[in-house]
Amino acid sequence: MATSSSLSQKSPKLFFTLLILFFVLSTNFVRQSKVNKEVHLEGKALENYRLGLNSDIKGIAKSYLYFAGKYKIAEVAPDLLTIFKNSSDEEICNLAIW
Repeated sequence: MATSSSLSQKSPKLFFTLLILFFVLSTNFVRQSKVNKEVHLEGKALENYRLGLNSDIKGIAKSYLYFAGKYKIAEVAPDLLTIFKNSSDEEICNLAIW
């Protein structure tokens, strides 16, 4: 028969083992698919996105360029070509054609 001291020693080990097992198994269910999503902008959202692309602040423009490529925003493709043709910054040009 198990004594109360041996049960109290096994309880924390069992609890932490079950807790770790829960976290490991739950991460498999939370994963997102690797499919690139396309985003379609229209109206004010498209107008605001174009303003961000043409921002004088380099960091903002780089972020907008990056996300235009990542989310395949086709509506801004002409703007990306214009930026590629007119920009003297190599990093901006690379982001515009990515």
